Amino acid sequence: MLTPKQLQSLPKPLTDIYSELSDFLLQDIALRISKAAKITDTAEYQMYRARALGMSTDAIKKEIARINGVAEEKIAELIAQVAEQSDEFDRKMLGASGGVPLAENTQLQKLMAAQIEQTRGLCTNLTGTLGFAQRTADGRMIYGSATDFLRKQMDMAQMKVMTGVCDYNTAVRQACFALADSGLRTIYYASGHSDRIEVAVRRALMTSVSQLTQKISEQNAAEFGANGWEISAHMGARPSHAVYQGRQYPNSQYETIVLPLITDYNCRHSAYPIIMGVTKPAYTDEQLAALDPPPFTYEGRRYTAYEAQQQMRKMERAMRRQKDRCVVADAVGDKDAFTAASIKLRRQKDYYEDFCKAAGTYTEYERTFVAGYNRQLAAKTGAVTRKQNAFKNAQITLTNSGNGGIIKPKVDFIKDYADIDKALMEKVGFDMIEPSFASIDPKLAITNVNQLIKLEQKFGVIHKSTGSICAINSGTSTVAYTSVKITCPSSQNLSLCPKFYRNKKDHRKTAILDRNCKHAMPFAEKYADVYTVTHEYGHMLQNLLVEEEMIAKGWLKSTPRMFVKNAGTKKQRLKWYTDIFDDVEKKCFDEIIEIAKQRDKNFSYNKCISRYGNSSKAEFFAEVFANAQTGNPNALGKAMNIWLKRKGLIE
Repeated sequence: MLTPKQLQSLPKPLTDIYSELSDFLLQDIALRISKAAKITDTAEYQMYRARALGMSTDAIKKEIARINGVAEEKIAELIAQVAEQSDEFDRKMLGASGGVPLAENTQLQKLMAAQIEQTRGLCTNLTGTLGFAQRTADGRMIYGSATDFLRKQMDMAQMKVMTGVCDYNTAVRQACFALADSGLRTIYYASGHSDRIEVAVRRALMTSVSQLTQKISEQNAAEFGANGWEISAHMGARPSHAVYQGRQYPNSQYETIVLPLITDYNCRHSAYPIIMGVTKPAYTDEQLAALDPPPFTYEGRRYTAYEAQQQMRKMERAMRRQKDRCVVADAVGDKDAFTAASIKLRRQKDYYEDFCKAAGTYTEYERTFVAGYNRQLAAKTGAVTRKQNAFKNAQITLTNSGNGGIIKPKVDFIKDYADIDKALMEKVGFDMIEPSFASIDPKLAITNVNQLIKLEQKFGVIHKSTGSICAINSGTSTVAYTSVKITCPSSQNLSLCPKFYRNKKDHRKTAILDRNCKHAMPFAEKYADVYTVTHEYGHMLQNLLVEEEMIAKGWLKSTPRMFVKNAGTKKQRLKWYTDIFDDVEKKCFDEIIEIAKQRDKNFSYNKCISRYGNSSKAEFFAEVFANAQTGNPNALGKAMNIWLKRKGLIE
């Protein structure tokens, strides 16, 4: 048998080889798309298209042949290594000497040769159905060959630029992100399923290894008179396996317990033959009980060792996708996209390292390997993030008065009413200040603008939006409101109703009364002037999240009404848009509630939410956001802050 540690590291040399193939295709296709998007003449484009498709197909076939050739040698080497290690381990555990050496065991040599050919054949077949996956606007996943994907993305990018739907950089960036987010896949057309090529190759190798080591152990058991089996043990085993690991079982339980466990999907356990009552167990009961570290809590969620490992795998997959984005952005020379991908990758790494530290385990950066993300590219990424950090450091000041020398972000607040218009345009990011805004109490205007400056420095929502700020009444009890264009959620305007903003003293009194009667969420009294504007900022943040989801489903900002239907009522015509608003609001609600429940088993939603926050899921988000940002967060406000960090919306 092989130890869990050996099984974990075994596939890497082979998957790294196929990672080279993945990056070759990503860069090749990205470059051809970027060239196609520059051609505006139809006849010239058709000539380039035919030539590019032919050249790309030939280049892909040539690279696949090269990779499969390299892989054939590596497969033979790995399986021979596995057989030797497995045989040696079994003999050692049985205390056996003599017998037929592996090199002279004709039956096992034939089995090894058969497993080598089987694995080679599987890997070759996997490269025969390579392609990419893409989600359509209606949520379906569609698959296509590499050539089909190239043809479709070239046509789409060239058409977008030629017709003015978007500029060259945007068209190429959209195509490249679709390319990177899919990754090179092997497609099982019969089932409609696909796997990244590295995952499929790993599975093919591990299946052969499992079959080979099992046969070697079974033959050693028969040859040396073993009458039982011991299952290996490792930290972080899935709960259904952990109860069996490290234990010894007689031959009568081999078919019912041992074999089903070691052949289970993605299992790192192995079993080796023993002599019951003679072979000393590798672990005592006390050692097995202490194999997993105790559960820990991170950002309000409790993790077992198994759950921590699953979370680490999820983070590692996200980093691989981000590295793919760096690779394709660099290939086409898109500096802005490369900078954005590099910064996000750095944040993912920081979060990953922080999580591993909390879990008391080591990082496993080898699992984030992407062949095209070489030292040169990693150095460029490092330079980008260092420049970003230098920019941040230039904006912070070290103050020693009353804060123990803590470094705090420098927020450039305004003090004079005369500076309001400039601050709203430049520091907050509004496109226009409507004349009605002048009707607001000057002192209230200053405190609310400063709160917007503070929030904007933290979240950057208004700079990512288009719209104005005004002071227009709406209804009898509305204090402020955000109006949003449903077909383009980043087009949003903020209004502070003058009825409630003409007098600072009355405004504070109303806000505190709303808090005390639980119409509003708890807040520290010093935030009474700005609680409502913070609530509205929460709406604006969620509207941007809605737009991100619309983009993921195929919506383009250049043609915002592209999914408006031509028939039925207005509600029916806009159903595509309203459904996404509803989905995002529900998802945010569910995730924040789940965090609150994980942090406190006695959590009570009704005790924590305000009456206004309970009126809809959109108001829930805005109310909880305001609670989180105004100095006195309850269980929901604390859950919101954790959620914002997990989503990468704050650092």
